[in-house]
Amino acid sequence: MIVVRDSRFHETNPIIGVIYLPLRQVFQHTSRYEGSIPLIGGIGQGKVRLSLLFRSVQVQFPKRLLGWDIGTLEISHCINSVNLPSDLFGCRLVLRTMYGKQKMFSGQDGVWESRRKTSAHLPVQKRRYSSPLTIEFRTRTPGPDRTPAFATLWLKDIPDNQYLTIEVPVKRNDSDHAFKESEKNASLDIGETVGSLAFTLRFWPGLSGFHKGLAQDDPQMAGVMEALDAVESVHRTDSHDFAEEGQDEYEEYSSADEVVSLGRDHLSATSSQGVFSDFRKHQGELHRKHRGLMQWKAVRNVVWLGKGVESTAGKVKNKVRSFSNPKPKEAPLEKEVGN
Repeated sequence: MIVVRDSRFHETNPIIGVIYLPLRQVFQHTSRYEGSIPLIGGIGQGKVRLSLLFRSVQVQFPKRLLGWDIGTLEISHCINSVNLPSDLFGCRLVLRTMYGKQKMFSGQDGVWESRRKTSAHLPVQKRRYSSPLTIEFRTRTPGPDRTPAFATLWLKDIPDNQYLTIEVPVKRNDSDHAFKESEKNASLDIGETVGSLAFTLRFWPGLSGFHKGLAQDDPQMAGVMEALDAVESVHRTDSHDFAEEGQDEYEEYSSADEVVSLGRDHLSATSSQGVFSDFRKHQGELHRKHRGLMQWKAVRNVVWLGKGVESTAGKVKNKVRSFSNPKPKEAPLEKEVGN
């Protein structure tokens, strides 16, 4: 996706238009593409001249290492115990990634289920290949809740788009030391194994509605979500040819069909049916296109001020977090540019 914005003084830089290009079709018959693509879904119109070049790299990796960094982890609504001690049956489970968490509650015979009897979905935004899914056994005690046991599954071991039924070993947590070590180390030798948990999961690559909550603290993610909403607003009746005239190596492509289906996948995870949901969606579309209340500059200035306050608060919050829990600096990324 390519997003074109209008830089305006004391406003939130509205989207003029979005270009959505399915790379599978762009490079289906050739590694180079040049063309003029129309802008859709924003407050303006026009075309953008693009030149795209794809250079392949021949490398052999296991399939599980060829996935996306961004995606949604789906976990079955039922988790079964395997040879676990009975003292853990009364605990609730907290399933956590770096960017989200879900809870499951104990039932009968060592089975945990979600409260709504539906699958748990956890967003994954960055560091998929260096971060785990942690499952904490939590018990209520005076003061902070205890974590007597835990299980860790590293996301690097999960291939994309495959349902897997797995067993994850459960470890005893001695003074919280073992659990903290397991979040940083992929070794299976941390802690005493007391049984395992069996469940089904799948990693769905790409963005979904479950990533919307991350946009509150991440301006970059907020911009991506706004662009997705703009693409989703395009109706099926609007047709835009993907290839310009004279380039018959490409089949005619209707971007509207693709972007609508993309938007539905993006929103289906969190959008609820109902009049209120439809009203909010309609209002968001009007605001994005500077209609309704947003057609007045004074209102847009107020929105800009509000987002400025939120951004400042978010920076202060992140500084406090980094001060209380400092993280080691990452090594700079080495880049190579071909001639």
